[in-house]
Amino acid sequence: MKLHLLSLFILFTGLSFAPLTAQPGTLDPSFGTGGKVRTTAGKNDIYGEMILVQKDGKIIVGGYTKNNTNKDFVVVRYNRDGTLDTTFGIKGKVTTDFGGLDDYILSAALQKDGKIVVAGYVDSLGLNKKMGIARYNVNGTLDSSFRGYGKVAFKVTLNYKPESIEDILIQPDGKIVAIGKAYDDMVVVRLDSNGYFDSTFNNKGWSNIIGSHFVDGGTCLALQPDGKIVAAGYIFTTPYNQYYLARLTTDGKLDTSFNSVGINFLEIRYHGEGYPSGIAIQSDGKIIIAGRTEITVSVECALTRLDTNGRYDKSFAGKGFRNYYIPGGTSYFNDVLIQPDGKILAVGTLSKAYDSQIILARINNDGSFDGSFNSTGFAILSYGNKYNHGNSLALQADNKIVVAGGYMNDSIVNSIVVARYHSGLISSIPHQVIRNTRIYPNPANEFLNLEFNLTVPEHVSIYIMDMQGRIVLDITKNEAMEAGLHSSVVDLATLSNGAYILVLKTQIGKQSYVILR
Repeated sequence: MKLHLLSLFILFTGLSFAPLTAQPGTLDPSFGTGGKVRTTAGKNDIYGEMILVQKDGKIIVGGYTKNNTNKDFVVVRYNRDGTLDTTFGIKGKVTTDFGGLDDYILSAALQKDGKIVVAGYVDSLGLNKKMGIARYNVNGTLDSSFRGYGKVAFKVTLNYKPESIEDILIQPDGKIVAIGKAYDDMVVVRLDSNGYFDSTFNNKGWSNIIGSHFVDGGTCLALQPDGKIVAAGYIFTTPYNQYYLARLTTDGKLDTSFNSVGINFLEIRYHGEGYPSGIAIQSDGKIIIAGRTEITVSVECALTRLDTNGRYDKSFAGKGFRNYYIPGGTSYFNDVLIQPDGKILAVGTLSKAYDSQIILARINNDGSFDGSFNSTGFAILSYGNKYNHGNSLALQADNKIVVAGGYMNDSIVNSIVVARYHSGLISSIPHQVIRNTRIYPNPANEFLNLEFNLTVPEHVSIYIMDMQGRIVLDITKNEAMEAGLHSSVVDLATLSNGAYILVLKTQIGKQSYVILR
């Protein structure tokens, strides 16, 4: 009876989302088979490294596929229900061969016009890896306006050292920013919208951050709202490796307002190895870095938060960083993003002696596991009893979580794997009046903190409903509020323990969030 009443409530309020009783961190059975999709390529390998969600809800996964003895770029597109989109390429798949040995996609981004940009490395001679980028039209054909062929392989140094792109992003002006490794150094490259070096970026189109004194490389990057570029990487030092983070100005120079010199070396675990693999910027400008730490045989997931000046934010886990133990083996994060409510999502891999599994974790603003997410703060996923790898994640417009990676079975053939999870955020595309909503802690005890930004002056009602749609607590009723940041502390003392719906309503729309008491 409860589910029937709840379905009616969703119908009559115009919400078209998953049932509100679906626990955050559980698979969405409306996607694929039981929330999971596995894509094979016959007897050949196919493997997923990154995932994107288009505006129309279709899902893009990129990585590599095997072509005889060599690997090629592969891009696969799925419909919203997890079936292959047959309008894209050949039966939902597009492969691109750069004419050499192994070509491998490591990152991707969507342009405003829907074109797909992918990047990684191209190996032409076995010892001469180059940076490789391709751009596709919305139907999967190569975009000939990009360097005339839709693809380009290049190097930024004149030597035989391998070069590769690990991450890319698209600026609002259409320029492409990439980070990777060249001649044992982190390199940030910027291309114009046609695929040529942007000479306004460090006067040559690329910037090597530290120089040739150390062995280091770049792994991930993010764009601040002011156009500055935050770049993360690793450096081999004695006696252990470190993360390091740099911030570049819009013209490709080190930003000296960031930790005084533009760079900060980070020890994420005292006297332990460190490797960053994902980066995200919160609405308040703080920087989240995801990755791994290692001491001898102990490898754990790690998150770090820095303030806007590039220094440890000690409100996060008391010291600015935390290692996360996932029972069952060694573990590491590969990608990270920030939910609209400020919580942190990270995907990675849990490795055991003879197999591995995919990890999806959700972390509160203070660095603790979010107990409302699958009861433990993390979910474990396998497609079989061998090697499962979680490499990338994204949020859909309805705030469901999609993750992608690879699976290798007993026959040593890789498959692309994609899964979709409930997040508990039941708002669809947040309307343009209310932005940057944060609700914490969630689960809450007696008090709940609520923060949000109004882009224009508005009349706002805030209230809490039970799971049958009955208002159990009014916070504000049609209150006139100015544009800007608003915050309040909500007293939940009158509510029993359980799940509720917090609603922020304006004259043009509303946002709804599941909260736990």
